[in-house]
Amino acid sequence: MANLSGDRGAPILPPSQPTQGERVRWRRKIGWRIHQAREAARGVVDGIPQLTRAALGGPLGYGERTIWEIENAISSPTVDDLALLGESLNVHPGSFFDEGVFHLWGTPVNGRLPYAGIAKAIAELGEDERDIVVQLVMFLSGRQTRRPNLWAVSV
Repeated sequence: MANLSGDRGAPILPPSQPTQGERVRWRRKIGWRIHQAREAARGVVDGIPQLTRAALGGPLGYGERTIWEIENAISSPTVDDLALLGESLNVHPGSFFDEGVFHLWGTPVNGRLPYAGIAKAIAELGEDERDIVVQLVMFLSGRQTRRPNLWAVSV
């Protein structure tokens, strides 16, 4: 197995597969957080969120039923769904995985952007490693059609 960690004694292992119970737990947590973000977006009157599922889903091309299924852990949102919902709710998509307050999209938290740690880590990489990260991001965003050569880094 190839080792990209730079630590010759610790191979990089593929992630383990989550159990069915873990998948359901994550779907429930993310669905609940999306529901909370929808409530926070325009408030709640008499226990009813003022931003309806139809109003949230419509501009994204999702029906009211799709938003209901995501909020109630019946269907799993894709990464694209989370990004679109986060942008529509003006909430950083990472907030759907957290507890507590929602981090607004592009708004500093404790004086820093929520993704500032990632930017700092990328900035500290060597030129070759940084190029690979850029290639990977471009590929994942659809701006680059060929697969990045992740094995180009010498260890």
